Amino acid sequence: CIDLMRQAAALGNAVSQYQLATFHRTGEMGLGQNEEESRKYMEQAAEGGYLMARYNLGVEEHNKGNRAGAMRHLRLSAAGGAKWSMDSVIAYFEYGLLHHDDLAETLQSA
Repeated sequence: CIDLMRQAAALGNAVSQYQLATFHRTGEMGLGQNEEESRKYMEQAAEGGYLMARYNLGVEEHNKGNRAGAMRHLRLSAAGGAKWSMDSVIAYFEYGLLHHDDLAETLQSA
């Protein structure tokens, strides 16, 4: 199962990339916890258009204190229509961390 998932991920399947990222983060499916591998697969999934992966990268950046990086990821996933990302972008605006024009641009592109 993992070998097939790796093959699919190598072919650019964003869902497989996301699942591998999750398994490496949690250590499930016989894979040891490996944050570096998790991040690599999460970035690949996000680049492949998987909105939850893009959102998760935004949350990771926020948790590290990198608000600019968080906003970049959250705005991209919100522009793709991810409601949970839109909610986060709106919260950033409400806390004064995002300008009105940037909020409007993000919501209009969704």
